[in-house]
Amino acid sequence: NYTWTGPNGFTAAGGTVDIPNLQPLNYGTYTVTASGGGACPGTATIDVGPPGPAYAYTQTPNVCPGATIYLGIDSVNLAQGYSWVGPNGFTSALMNPVIPNATSANSGTYTAYEIYSSCISAPAYIQVNVSPTLTVTAANNGPVNQGSTVILTAGGSQGNYQWAGPNGYTASGTNPYINNAAPSHSGNYTVSLTSPGCTPQTAITNVVVNELNFVQGNVYNDANNNGMQDAGENGVANMVINLQPGNYAAYSDSIGNYSVYVPAGSYTITVMNMQQNQTASPGSHIVSFTGTGNVQTGNDFGIYSTPVNDLQISVSEFWNAAPGFDTNLWITCNNLGTSPASGTIRFVPDPALLFFSSTNNNFVMIGDTMVWNFTNLQPGVSTSRSVRFTVPIGTALGTILSSTVVVTPLSGDINQANNHFTLHQTVVGSWDPNDKKVQPEGDVTPSQIASGLELVYKVRFQNTGTAPAVNIMILDTLSDNLDLSTFRMLSASHNYQLGMKNPKVLEWKFNNIMLPDSNSNEPASHGFVLYSIQPQSSLTVGDQITNTAHIYFDFNEAVVTNTTMTAVGLVSASELQTDGTRLHVYPNPNNGNFRLQLTDCKPGKVQIKLLNLLGQEVYYEAASTNNT
Repeated sequence: NYTWTGPNGFTAAGGTVDIPNLQPLNYGTYTVTASGGGACPGTATIDVGPPGPAYAYTQTPNVCPGATIYLGIDSVNLAQGYSWVGPNGFTSALMNPVIPNATSANSGTYTAYEIYSSCISAPAYIQVNVSPTLTVTAANNGPVNQGSTVILTAGGSQGNYQWAGPNGYTASGTNPYINNAAPSHSGNYTVSLTSPGCTPQTAITNVVVNELNFVQGNVYNDANNNGMQDAGENGVANMVINLQPGNYAAYSDSIGNYSVYVPAGSYTITVMNMQQNQTASPGSHIVSFTGTGNVQTGNDFGIYSTPVNDLQISVSEFWNAAPGFDTNLWITCNNLGTSPASGTIRFVPDPALLFFSSTNNNFVMIGDTMVWNFTNLQPGVSTSRSVRFTVPIGTALGTILSSTVVVTPLSGDINQANNHFTLHQTVVGSWDPNDKKVQPEGDVTPSQIASGLELVYKVRFQNTGTAPAVNIMILDTLSDNLDLSTFRMLSASHNYQLGMKNPKVLEWKFNNIMLPDSNSNEPASHGFVLYSIQPQSSLTVGDQITNTAHIYFDFNEAVVTNTTMTAVGLVSASELQTDGTRLHVYPNPNNGNFRLQLTDCKPGKVQIKLLNLLGQEVYYEAASTNNT
């Protein structure tokens, strides 16, 4: 039974009620109360009022004489019409009017309204300036050390930005960059801004690249443990090389090569992120430099791995889950062991998701589980598949969708903790397609950190421009509260080169990625990187781990993601929130004895199911809840 109350003495009954001939005296908050059906009464409120102001915008706030002014309204209220007024007698009933051949008479304030059946919205204002004078500024991120990335930055009026610099350097755009900078890149860089009808303008920025010393080596698979690289012993990728003092770091590439630049001094070189079954030969190298411009090569490491089985699984999302839209999930299985592996991938999507398609259709459905078998997966090689689902229309915003993937066999696997992975997706409305996420979300505890908790970071990007992106670069500066020695790449959407620029600055380069723009091929316009890293073991309650990424599409201005934050707190329970209900499991971790507590839930019956890593039900209980 539903009963309503509201302004001006309003009362009504029923799930749907009408208010004819709406007047200002009807504006206000309306409350509905639901009762009966054996449940406790519940209430909800909704505000009724006049339309808010229109959201007006322009892509041309500053233009030259003769250029075109583009105006627009982003209508979120499904308006029935539009009205514009502006300088020089301008009027328009279009949602997105255009003013060609602009003159100074078109400078000024433009006012926009949305029109509804019985009223109009509040006004919105935008300012447009038509001037023959261009403004331009130039800057860079220097001084930088040799081997780092120089990022040039231009700002000012709209127009065509062209750069020129030392050694015949040329580029276009507001944010060109120079990878692996050398001292020869030092000097003045001039940016020229041109636009039809305006006088060209220039600006200069001086770049300084500090000369350092070059250290190079190779990390290889020392299969016979003789401390020498023999025929057939290939390079080992994704190893973190550390130089102390100074905490300089490098990352071995696909054939095991690494390089790093350091100032004068003496350094100890070690391999940081070896697995528990791995040893390096030699354990370290020592290099010393006097002055700059020196080179030391041959600092190689042989990695011997005792025979082990170790499969790793992960699942990531290409784009967010939104009602009525598809969400594309990427499942990756890595063989971190020393011998070829065969096994089974079992994926249990959230029950709310509706299957759409898969790039690997060699699966069978067993109940609610998608099952793939794989054979002869070589050491250091991964196998991936993309699975696409639809989020049903009507799914409440804020709903948590939990999908789990497991890889077997578990028997004999040296690290069963990485044989399963659960992805939690929060259903959202509109979102920024370039973002960063961390899992688990929220606070972590000192006990979780002590037990080896890994934070899984995901950086997503999408080309929302008007042409394919040729090259993409991601810069990610790790927090000092993260342990670099535990860094592990999990997966990525496209082929990449990963380097470390300065201590704890990760740099992914997607050269010649040719990522389509979202207008021509929306599904293919997305990409991501997924990695894990552990917090520093010394963190205490109150410490925070923050992280932000910068994404460069060709030479355009960097897209800065949101900042993730993980705090160290006292709470020892894992919390999962769904539809306002909180499930507390404590203590966590535990020895098999634990307590479940539901809060903010309606009284009634609940079902408790305990599943193992294979998704098999090992315990069931029917219970009842009270008001807490």
